[in-house]
Amino acid sequence: SWRDIIAVSAGNAYTVGLKSDGTVIVAGKKNGRVERCDTSSWTDIVAVSVGYNHIVGLKYNGTVVAVGDDEEFQCSVSSWKDIVTVSAGEYNTIGLKSDGTVVVAGFSRRTENNISEWKLFDDFDNLAVEKKRKREEYNLNSLNYKTQGLCQHCGGTFKGLFTKKCTNCGKEKDY
Repeated sequence: SWRDIIAVSAGNAYTVGLKSDGTVIVAGKKNGRVERCDTSSWTDIVAVSVGYNHIVGLKYNGTVVAVGDDEEFQCSVSSWKDIVTVSAGEYNTIGLKSDGTVVVAGFSRRTENNISEWKLFDDFDNLAVEKKRKREEYNLNSLNYKTQGLCQHCGGTFKGLFTKKCTNCGKEKDY
């Protein structure tokens, strides 16, 4: 049944696979809690994340589903909307909304659920100004970008074995 897998995530002695048809499959140790991780009714899933003993799925429409151990209310995500990415922790679940805000369900013995002071990037106008400043800083209009090994378009760095691509803008190294 592990065919057409487009993403995977591993948890406490089990693994989930996201299939290209938007369904999710689970394999691994049946330790009493994993049996409650039944994803057979899930459809239209675009991303998955596995916590200690729970699985979270992001649906195409921006809603979230979760199954498994819900001792700390980490599966209490049914009211979430406009979510663009999810991540399951040990006893919590976090979601990033399309407006840049963050939602959390579950319990934390530490401080990872204290999201009130998080400041997410939302100033794309200043991003353009910052990129221009970096370009000028590295003097990318001259030949200095070559000696520093930087992208001549944005000042980013390159990665890749055969085709070097910029980690910032994705353009191929052309020098």
